[in-house]
Amino acid sequence: MFMHIGIVIGFLLGNGLGLAGRADWPFLHTIAAVANVNKMKVFMLIGIVIGFLLGIGLGLAGRADWPSIFLHATVAAATLGWLMKWWGGVWLRGLQTSCEQRRMAEVAARQHSHSTSAQHK
Repeated sequence: MFMHIGIVIGFLLGNGLGLAGRADWPFLHTIAAVANVNKMKVFMLIGIVIGFLLGIGLGLAGRADWPSIFLHATVAAATLGWLMKWWGGVWLRGLQTSCEQRRMAEVAARQHSHSTSAQHK
């Protein structure tokens, strides 16, 4: 039961922290540059760490025995790692689409301003 709560809390924290609204998180770029890995792996690693820590924390809070704690922490880490990899892909695709739409709107606005200024001359 604690594992399921940990997975849900971790997933909600990822969305609740406003990650979907931020276009640039410096820690993602720093981690990716230092480790020389792509952003999808970074999302997965963050999910693994959060899941493992939540599994251990909730297991200790529930006063479970150590083998059970590590089993639940490992399952939570694998599950949250997979969820963060999936969610990171969805988030990055949405971010790329949003940036592309913004670029197209800026180009259209520039073309419109050039055409209206040419008509006034």
